[in-house]
Amino acid sequence: MTNVALTGLASDLARRAAEGRPVRIGVIGSGEMGTDLVTQGMLMPGIAVCAVSTRRPHTARDAIRIAYGDEAMAVEADAASKVTAAIEAGKIAITSNDMLVTNPL
Repeated sequence: MTNVALTGLASDLARRAAEGRPVRIGVIGSGEMGTDLVTQGMLMPGIAVCAVSTRRPHTARDAIRIAYGDEAMAVEADAASKVTAAIEAGKIAITSNDMLVTNPL
């Protein structure tokens, strides 16, 4: 909830959130910047972080824990079908294969 009038991109994102059609993004890397992206994605209506690719899955779990308060949103996925299943379940897929983050679901 905000007391600022939503215009432009914020208005478009709010509409997409209300329609259940968020902009889905994948993040490559889960260091400081990746953690910031996961956190900002969680805070922005109309944006959904759906996948994180990293060589160190525990850092992606840390990023998700920082953003959501626990790791319940995290699902490790090593195949495109598992990434898709995680996204469809409303979870964030964690993978070491950066090509899986480009899943066109």
